[in-house]
Amino acid sequence: ENIEDELDILEIDQKILDSLNEKKLRSITISEELNLSRQYTASRLSHLIDSGFVKRTKRGRSVYYTLNKH
Repeated sequence: ENIEDELDILEIDQKILDSLNEKKLRSITISEELNLSRQYTASRLSHLIDSGFVKRTKRGRSVYYTLNKH
């Protein structure tokens, strides 16, 4: 990947983190708000969880994402 692709990914990750600031959201809401595919949103959320920035909480059949505030 080139540096421009990396910067685009970082910008998207920052937008996801900004949208999760102060509220919990489902991945579909994030993808709609940021105009991203569901698959790409899920991929970025998985990366952010693995990196420790985001946590996943299941409530019934719904999965919510929030900032992982240590």
